[in-house]
Amino acid sequence: MLKISNINWLSKSAKEAVVTISDYKYTFFTFCQPCDYRIEQLIDEPIHAFITENLCKSDTNAYDIRETGDLSYKCIAKVVVQLDNLVKIGDVWIKLDIDIPSWAEEGSFIEFECARLDLW
Repeated sequence: MLKISNINWLSKSAKEAVVTISDYKYTFFTFCQPCDYRIEQLIDEPIHAFITENLCKSDTNAYDIRETGDLSYKCIAKVVVQLDNLVKIGDVWIKLDIDIPSWAEEGSFIEFECARLDLW
């Protein structure tokens, strides 16, 4: 289960915010609009990767999520449900906005970059 630890409002009137989320091991920032969440709220739905690219097999079987720029990330994740484009990093479930290729079987590790992670 994910937990919201901070909300940084970009525009309260537009309900746009950068939301800090953690699964108690991995902490990262997501863009959220409309943001109707509150600090300490638990999240049980997947986060959404936006503009996913450079997807490839990983040389390692270890989760990783690294910020590469303003809200952009490079991730190493395990494929959970290939047909639904779902991967996970620890307890963080991420739905990719591209199809996971057939060579990436469920249980295998992949790497990808995304321009942003979104909380809907």
